[in-house]
Amino acid sequence: MIMKTLVYGAGVLGSLYAAVLKLSGKDVTLLARGKRLEELRDHGLVIENLITEKTIQTKIDLIDSKLTENNNFDLILVIISTSIP
Repeated sequence: MIMKTLVYGAGVLGSLYAAVLKLSGKDVTLLARGKRLEELRDHGLVIENLITEKTIQTKIDLIDSKLTENNNFDLILVIISTSIP
């Protein structure tokens, strides 16, 4: 059985985690909203390594900002980024 993972949030860290999981062959869905959702629908998930200048692009399953009872996931990753003053 394949584990279904949702990455909740398509910011920098959420996108990075989703890309790494997807490229390793996992069943990943990314939750996004607004302009970011449209960008992902149009161009897929694009990750650029600023050190190596290598760009990775992959299509990923997407849902908008609302989870319903039909969304069944085995694991939900909620990535929270904070800054320390």
